[in-house]
Amino acid sequence: MNYLQLVNPVFLKKNKLFLFAAILVLFFLFVVAISFYSPSQKQITSNTATPTNSIFPHSSNSSAQLEPGELKQDWGPVAVSDNDLQGSIGRESLSDGSTKYSYTSSNPNRPDVIITKNGLIIFQRQSTFNEKIEDYLPFLGKPEYTILGSNFYGPDAITYIYPSRGTALVANLKTDLIFEQLTFQPVAINEFEQKYGDDIIFNNQQSAQKKETLTGGAIKYTLSSSSPDRPNIVITTGSGYPIFQRFLISQSPGIKTSIFTKIYGQPRWIFKGSILYGSSASYYIYADYGFALIVNSQTDQVLEEQTFSPMKIEDYIKKYGDDIAAYP
Repeated sequence: MNYLQLVNPVFLKKNKLFLFAAILVLFFLFVVAISFYSPSQKQITSNTATPTNSIFPHSSNSSAQLEPGELKQDWGPVAVSDNDLQGSIGRESLSDGSTKYSYTSSNPNRPDVIITKNGLIIFQRQSTFNEKIEDYLPFLGKPEYTILGSNFYGPDAITYIYPSRGTALVANLKTDLIFEQLTFQPVAINEFEQKYGDDIIFNNQQSAQKKETLTGGAIKYTLSSSSPDRPNIVITTGSGYPIFQRFLISQSPGIKTSIFTKIYGQPRWIFKGSILYGSSASYYIYADYGFALIVNSQTDQVLEEQTFSPMKIEDYIKKYGDDIAAYP
């Protein structure tokens, strides 16, 4: 074939489909080559991009709440810059060299918080929306520590702490709804209390009926309860961090035992009978998780909850088991 035929109109008419396909192939190869070699088309990854595992958006005009079904996650080393932390309503330099940023939340009296240090997020506190503790259990498992009460949310709040995972959840004890999630660089429980435990420090000393200093420097506070024969008790360190708490639970509307068994499973130790509550009461003891319940076996209602540092069952009985009665 003579190459001059390529410009012949008859040739073009007979082979127009072939030529069209060839042109398309050449055009595709040209586009691929341009996108691969052109510097202007290369994707650049920046270390200062908005963190993908940041718990809430950093914008003043967006909601800071976790939506139902949103991924829950442990703390991760997220690098940030000032550009990533825009939209804050407050900024504060802390004594340890970290910086605290505050953000609007659904509660005007409880802003969401990010704390950074050396370019990393080391702590976050964010409000949640319509979520319960069981929504988190498949991911987090059973809490390592449990502490009753909250200076902000009140006596019906409970904090489930996973210090080795870098997560804590503050919930309503009666409804099981999560108020807020804390995410932090994993620390020992005592360091968590010192750094981030301002909401769980016992600061209701003025309401105590009695205060006494125990051997070793711990402080015991006796508080009024619904029963004159069984006061509420809080034992703290000298700095106010709870070591042991005993609270009688209001029976209106009350708390069902199932709230705890669905989180921790059935108790490893059950003792039937209580000197105060009688033979219908039973002790459900989760000594290795640091809490115990006195329950009405007939109604499944929680009568009393105790929280303490995880310990062996024999140590719990020796320290706090004075009300246990062995009924047949």
